Amino acid sequence: MIANKECYERGCACYDSRVDGEGIEVVAKHETTMKPIAWYDPTNGTVSTDKDSHLFTPLGQVLPLYTQRTWVGLTNEERNEFLHLTITHSAIDFAKACEAKLKEKNSDHRN
Repeated sequence: MIANKECYERGCACYDSRVDGEGIEVVAKHETTMKPIAWYDPTNGTVSTDKDSHLFTPLGQVLPLYTQRTWVGLTNEERNEFLHLTITHSAIDFAKACEAKLKEKNSDHRN
């Protein structure tokens, strides 16, 4: 996607087809070890397992599609570990500890 440079520098990265002159190429950073299972062309709604499919719009943006990962929750042991936080610490500490554990368990770097 190409965004207006001044707009992008202000924090607004909206696509504008009227951009003349210098623009900024904006690329979504998708840190994952997963490989796409298919590709999607939002211009014409086509989905294909071939990234270079002739069905895609020439010079159009093609987006990768990934399988949905299964959510990993807390085990009973982990819940019990956090239980003491409700007695000895604030609710904020409890929430932060739960959030950190769930992020760890559901990050792209898990096995």
